[in-house]
Amino acid sequence: MNGLDKTIEVLNDIVTEDDTEEKERQEALAYLESLKPIVPNEVADWYNHITYWSAPVILGSYENQLSGMPDIVRKWIDNLGDTRNMVLYDISRFGYRKEKVSRFVIKTASNMCMANNYYVVKKGDKAYQLTTDIKNATKFTLAELNQVPESLQIGWTIKKVYV
Repeated sequence: MNGLDKTIEVLNDIVTEDDTEEKERQEALAYLESLKPIVPNEVADWYNHITYWSAPVILGSYENQLSGMPDIVRKWIDNLGDTRNMVLYDISRFGYRKEKVSRFVIKTASNMCMANNYYVVKKGDKAYQLTTDIKNATKFTLAELNQVPESLQIGWTIKKVYV
């Protein structure tokens, strides 16, 4: 746990006496969290598997094509452009936050005269089943959603969920 995480933990434990103090505490927490760069889930997973990392170590791996750095991580670092060093040093100092990924479930259209809503569950590459429990429905990314075949043949609507 770095110093920033300890500070956030202390702020979370403070009990405020009035709405003004609570608002200030929430603003302070939001500011401290904003110091942590947002990284995609794949990058966060890669960082979690490195036993020791710092900005110079990451930059060294990035510059060495044979380092074993996954292509998706290398591409993300490429996309940082001129901010690459600053973002990597901020991650070393403050940690990071995982990017929130929008996910979608596919459900029967509301104009269908059915007693229940049905949601799509993906079983294999081209096999789909239905469920009435939204918790069991497959949560698709936007890219995956576009790959769902139109062969489902029923009017479907898309419902956004957060993971």
